[in-house]
Amino acid sequence: MQFVRSVAPRHAVFSAGRNNRFGHPVDRVVRRFRRQTSCLWSTAQDGALTFWLIPGEAVRVESEREVPGGERC
Repeated sequence: MQFVRSVAPRHAVFSAGRNNRFGHPVDRVVRRFRRQTSCLWSTAQDGALTFWLIPGEAVRVESEREVPGGERC
């Protein structure tokens, strides 16, 4: 938890298969990143992700699956 607070990431990616039997990501881990107001992405829900890292601009993320309610971050 201290690490997440110290780093305060803008984006967090959880790599997990859809309907995985292990229940990844675990709720308490997701809550850690939510408390830091990180934008959360899960390959289980969002599908493949593409990150656009353009110098001097904000990071842009595109997901293969539709995001309910439109763009989130």
